[in-house]
Amino acid sequence: MERLYTPAQVSEMLGMSVKTLEKWRWERRNLPYVKLGAAVRYKESDLEAWLDGHTIGVR
Repeated sequence: MERLYTPAQVSEMLGMSVKTLEKWRWERRNLPYVKLGAAVRYKESDLEAWLDGHTIGVR
């Protein structure tokens, strides 16, 4: 089974607030998440894909 992260863990990994992640979910931004009842989780593969999509290469 794939690893799931809490909003607090993702916030620490990305250096942004939990409130920002909450706002992005409300706005349906492009960072996918999973709802398990009332709990929100982020799949490791979704986080990696999201980060890859936001990586700027040097020319």
